[in-house]
Amino acid sequence: MRADLAHVIVTADGSRTLKHPSHGQCYHSTAGARLEADSLYVRGSGIEAAFTTESSSRNVDPSGEPGPSGEPGPSGEPGPSGVPGPSGVPGPSGVPGPSGEPEKANGINVLDVGLGLGYNALATIDAWHRAVSPGPLHLISLEIDPDLVAAMSSGMASWQEGWPTDWLQWVHGLKDGVACFRHPHSRHLLTWEVVTGDAQDLLRHVEVGSIHYIWQDPFSPDLNPTMWDAGWFVKLASVAAPGAVLMSYSVARTVKDALTSASWSWERIPASGVKRHWLKARKLPSGDATSQLH
Repeated sequence: MRADLAHVIVTADGSRTLKHPSHGQCYHSTAGARLEADSLYVRGSGIEAAFTTESSSRNVDPSGEPGPSGEPGPSGEPGPSGVPGPSGVPGPSGVPGPSGEPEKANGINVLDVGLGLGYNALATIDAWHRAVSPGPLHLISLEIDPDLVAAMSSGMASWQEGWPTDWLQWVHGLKDGVACFRHPHSRHLLTWEVVTGDAQDLLRHVEVGSIHYIWQDPFSPDLNPTMWDAGWFVKLASVAAPGAVLMSYSVARTVKDALTSASWSWERIPASGVKRHWLKARKLPSGDATSQLH
C-alpha cells in the first residue's frame, strides 16, 4: 500500500491514524492511536513497570563512550535475538557497544507484530527512555509493507503531525532497518530492528525462547486470519520466553480459542475508549491446563 494514498483520521486523543484504502480498517483505534499504544501495550502488559524494576536491580554499563540521548549508534549492528541485521547474518547474544564490549544479555526483548504506523514501537521506546535506569532493550518490529516503513522513517508522513521531537529523532535513526540508542542515565543499549516481509517467514529468524513481550497487532482476524489462528500462536510460543506476555486489541472468540489451543492462558482486561476489553495472554509451561478468565 502506498502510505500517501491512505486517508488520515484524527483520533479522539489528537493523534493521527490511517484508514487503509483497500479494506477501510484503521491502523489504530479512533479513540486514540497514542492512547491505545500507551494503555494497551505499554501499561497493560506491565513492561513499563518492568523497566522500573530493572532500574533497581541493574548496574550501569560503563562500556562505550556516552552519546547524547537519542543519538543513533553505528548502523548495521547485529541484534541479540538472532534476527538478521542489514548484512543478513543473525546477531550474537549481546550487541557490541562502541567500545566493542557486549551489552549484558539479560535485557528485555520485544516482538512487535505489525509495526504499522510505529505507535506501539515508539511508545515502548518512550517508556524505556523515561525509566530511571533500565537495562538493555531489543525491539523487533515486523511489517509487510515497505512503503509504510519508508514513510514512517522519513519523519514527514501524514500521520506524524504533532509527534514528539524524540519520536521523530528515533525514526530518523533507522539506518537500513536498524537504530541503536544509549539510555541517557543507565547507558544501556536499545536496539530497534524493523524487518519487512511476511511475518510467518520472518519469525523463523527469531531466536527460540528469547521474547519476553509480544505486541500482536495485525489487521483483524476477519481480514488476516492466518495471523490469528492456532498455528500462528504456536509459532509465537516457540520464540517466547517462559511466562512471556502477549497483548492484543482483539478479544474475538476465535482468537481466544486459538490461544488456548496453542498453550497460552489469556484474560480480558479493561480497555480505554470505545472498546470494553483488550486481551492479555501469557505463555503457559508445557502441559499447564490453567483455566481462562472469560
